Amino acid sequence: MHNFCSFGVTSASNMHKNSILAIQKIRMPNTYTQLYIHCVFAVKYRAAMLHETRDDRLRNDISAIVQNHGHKMLAINNMPDHLHFFVG
Repeated sequence: MHNFCSFGVTSASNMHKNSILAIQKIRMPNTYTQLYIHCVFAVKYRAAMLHETRDDRLRNDISAIVQNHGHKMLAINNMPDHLHFFVG
């Protein structure tokens, strides 16, 4: 059985342990959660630092980071002073 409490439970907090165990025993069959996140990164002072010559590499690098964390890149685009991406 896994303990969901990441900050460590001492033996003095039996009530807290019992509530964690009660939560662990609850099963939620047929539930589904999907979270979409829209991120915007802006260059400091909105300076036009994102040049067109490096657009493809920037998008590929950001997409690779997102995928390496187990998420799906749904959309990505940038302007000279900011970048948008949509993750699901």
